[in-house]
Amino acid sequence: MNKLWQIIKHEYVRHVFRRRFLFSLLSLPAIVLVMVAVVFLIGLFTTNSAPLGYVDYSGILENPVREERAGSLFNPVIAFEPYPQEQKAQAALDAGEIQGYFIIPADYPEQTEIALYYVDEPDGSAQAQFADFLRQNLGSFQDLDPQLSERLESGSLITMTALDGSNETRQDQWYL
Repeated sequence: MNKLWQIIKHEYVRHVFRRRFLFSLLSLPAIVLVMVAVVFLIGLFTTNSAPLGYVDYSGILENPVREERAGSLFNPVIAFEPYPQEQKAQAALDAGEIQGYFIIPADYPEQTEIALYYVDEPDGSAQAQFADFLRQNLGSFQDLDPQLSERLESGSLITMTALDGSNETRQDQWYL
């Protein structure tokens, strides 16, 4: 039995302390760390925190109100710059001062098509921030009931219920 343990020890030491075994053992965590660093750097360099401009022909954003929120490294808070005319917004876009600009039509709540002009398309979070900004100011623009204005700002919460009532799932419980 003693010789069996000596053989096991000899084979273990012979295989484990070879360079190729140590390389394969340490390379997997190193590859994972490199992949995480690459994803982090891609996210960091593709995030654009430049302001977005807007031209408001409807007057909704004449005295804009913006709720302060915390940003993050990959989702910064975007500033919104007002411009009186499309030409000035286009000049700012050409100069690289803004990443794009929205044009709100004069008959805005009735005509809901808002144009976005850009060189490189702003990411979805920047566009969502502008939609939230517009929603906040639309509620205050129409002098709505405060409860209704708060409801507009908070957005929808979808609930799905089975026909027999046995199961119910809300939108905030969905996992992708």
